[in-house]
Order: sequence, then structure tokens, then C-alpha cells
Amino acid sequence: MPVARILSIAGSDSSGGAGIQADIKTITALGAYASTAITV
Repeated sequence: MPVARILSIAGSDSSGGAGIQADIKTITALGAYASTAITV
């Protein structure tokens, strides 16, 4: 079964509690591969 690839387009949060960092944690926990595009 192929692994899902998810693109997250979001801002960055240096604390890791929100933004792209939180998206990566969630996507990885769901067993998918995260691709990211950071915005301002």
C-alpha cells in the first residue's frame, strides 16, 4: 500500500506548538509523508 503524501502550506512557529511544525508532527503520526511550503 503506498504511503500518502500531504502538502502543508503554513507559517512557522518556533515553539513547535502550531504552524508547519505541528502539521509535520500530525502528518507523521498519521503515517503519511509530509511536504511543506512555508509562508509569511
